[in-house]
Amino acid sequence: MVAVNLYFSRGVEIGWGLECSLCCFRLRPNPGIFQNSYPEKDKLTLQGSLIPNTCSIGTEPESYLAMARKWLETCLEKHPECIGINAQKGSLKLPARLLQIGSPTPEKICLWIVPAEEKSKPVQYMTLSHCWGTFPILTLTETTREQMLEGILITALPKTFRDAVFIANQIGVKFLWIDSLCIMQDSLSDWEQEASLMADVYRGSLCNIAATGSSHANEGCLYERCAPVTPCVITTSWDDMSTQEYVLYDELFWEKVFENDPLKQRAWVVQELLLAPRVLYLSKRQMIWECYETSLCEMYPDGAPEFIGEVPKKLRLEDILAWKDIGGTIYPATAWSELVHNYTSCNLTKPGDKLIALSGVAKRLEEYTQDEYLAGLWRKHLPSQLLWEITLDQAGPLVPAKVYRAPSWSWASVDGRLSCPSWRRQCTLIKILEAYVDPAGRDRTGAVKGGLIRLTGPLRAIEFEESKPIGVIRQFRFRFRHHSSDQHTATCESSSPLSPHNMHCLAVNKRKEENERLDTYDCLLLVPTGSLHGQFYRWGTLTIWEEKQIRDFHIRDNLSGSEGCLQYEKSHGEGIYTISII
Repeated sequence: MVAVNLYFSRGVEIGWGLECSLCCFRLRPNPGIFQNSYPEKDKLTLQGSLIPNTCSIGTEPESYLAMARKWLETCLEKHPECIGINAQKGSLKLPARLLQIGSPTPEKICLWIVPAEEKSKPVQYMTLSHCWGTFPILTLTETTREQMLEGILITALPKTFRDAVFIANQIGVKFLWIDSLCIMQDSLSDWEQEASLMADVYRGSLCNIAATGSSHANEGCLYERCAPVTPCVITTSWDDMSTQEYVLYDELFWEKVFENDPLKQRAWVVQELLLAPRVLYLSKRQMIWECYETSLCEMYPDGAPEFIGEVPKKLRLEDILAWKDIGGTIYPATAWSELVHNYTSCNLTKPGDKLIALSGVAKRLEEYTQDEYLAGLWRKHLPSQLLWEITLDQAGPLVPAKVYRAPSWSWASVDGRLSCPSWRRQCTLIKILEAYVDPAGRDRTGAVKGGLIRLTGPLRAIEFEESKPIGVIRQFRFRFRHHSSDQHTATCESSSPLSPHNMHCLAVNKRKEENERLDTYDCLLLVPTGSLHGQFYRWGTLTIWEEKQIRDFHIRDNLSGSEGCLQYEKSHGEGIYTISII
């Protein structure tokens, strides 16, 4: 048996009408047409042509949305895990407003103020995840409120909203939640109140409509197709064996189905897709269904065949955090690091939403972990998460926020792709004495106006001289400030525009990599604030692992005056000091 890779150059249509550039596909005998495997050869030459395939599902939105309704009905009736999630909705808070479809007349929708007595009762509604774009659209304001309460024509809505109304109607749901039409866009207090309920809004929805293929609200999310979305069958002409028919499939089909779609680049959507119990993805390629028990698509409406490989199903947030290694040890911080990386890889229209757009997830995780959320970090994991770092897929240096939105020790204070380390073999060298944030509003997991961490740990004065960078990583020569210290070279990650003047090095973690003889020290680089003695801003991170570097870190030479260079709140002897970071 051999696996034959088939390469198409740009311009060749693959089944559902997408143009691909150098995509690798695999041939498999078409079940029911050709059951035997083809013989192993030294060389096989393919001169193939795509042939049409018939399907009972049409190309109009009504046809494939009937499939979506069937998926939902099956989920509600036959999926124990999804049914169990529905039973928990009684404890969730409803949003202040919903859109009522077909009211007061079939061609209109109206704004429905959820009565106080209804807020404790389950209401069946759908939500919409979409890209706003830069085009002006109808929003809920003091000016439009009365008009929307009376009812507006569905045709007056942006196309993505019209499509969402159509989808909800086809599925049989009469209420819809859309952020821009259900939250007062000219009231900060209303926006803060409703934004704090995001976790409940999405968790309480029947299904979330994800307009993945649309870059703005006027683009729509329902697409008429020139041909049904079906598995691609090709007829072949071999130069050394008989003609046969094969199914052509992409080995990375599920990974690539909407990974580059506009919606997946939007930071707000990370929590929306995580929190919703079911998601109906509408991309330009095809429609995808995801719930806690299965993942389906137009191409494989009854489930992907075994040769596609394992298809990921929707994971509950608590299951994502309960990641275990082979020995059964749970590492929730590992999953958080991955989540932070995904989130910081996305875009925010308003940089000030950095913490707000993830607050729904933070609330749910606080409930599950019984940990305290501190501006993007978790109290139980502060020693490692303080060492958040730039990732290899970040195109440039981290960019500090122009307007304050988080303490310097929080990754939310910068823009760029990063992750929070979560080492499994570590020895923490610092002790957290105090950690808190000052919320900017009523939501403690949302925006903050200040924060502080007070700790004790090994602290050294350090001199830095910048040299030629390696890619986005800044390269420095450094020495610890005592007579016998050598000059060392190290890569360093900076998240601060401040000059590395009067730099301090705080050793946070000591760890030993597998098969390594020496320890590795993971350090924070700090610069004094100049306001209080022993108070610092986070400047960056430094990793030292060479024997000479670690030796020099531990040398304390009071005669050299290195103690005089240090700033601290209190000395505990043996090079251990109390400091604070803001």
